[in-house]
Amino acid sequence: MRIVRQLIGVEFAALAALLAVSAAMAAYGAVDSTLHHSSLLSPASSAQIVFGYTTAIGAAPALLFGAPSYLLLVRRNLARWPYVLLLGAAPGLLALAVDITLGFFAIICGAAVALLTHSICRRLG
Repeated sequence: MRIVRQLIGVEFAALAALLAVSAAMAAYGAVDSTLHHSSLLSPASSAQIVFGYTTAIGAAPALLFGAPSYLLLVRRNLARWPYVLLLGAAPGLLALAVDITLGFFAIICGAAVALLTHSICRRLG
């Protein structure tokens, strides 16, 4: 039963990290929309789309792959920054085969989510 509680805690940390990275990407989208005068989207619309896109694309890998894999690293005493970084970038490396832009987007966001999740979990113990 303890492992289920730990998994739920890691899932919540991963979800919080994903939402934080989605918000950061949304802010970037809003700024980018403001800087380009020929943008078809307002900054608010751009932020909403980027937030939704990032959250939708990242939810399954973070919750179904990242959190359980991170818990496995923790239980084997291997939860160190390089391993966590590689764990976060792994789905993006697979996405490179589908689309280069999507792959790099997933590598950057996945690594950020993984590192933030690791930071949250270390603080919570």
